[in-house]
Amino acid sequence: MTEGAESIMMGFCDPNCNAHGPNEFFDLDDLHKGIRSAAQFLEKMAGGK
Repeated sequence: MTEGAESIMMGFCDPNCNAHGPNEFFDLDDLHKGIRSAAQFLEKMAGGK
């Protein structure tokens, strides 16, 4: 990690996914929505529409 670098954290899982628990899960629909969200975010950061 570069000291002083800005970062953005984006959470894409369901609030009930039991993150980091023994029965953690990540729904594929959440993955697909996360991919679309990240792509739209990067497009906007790059100055796209």
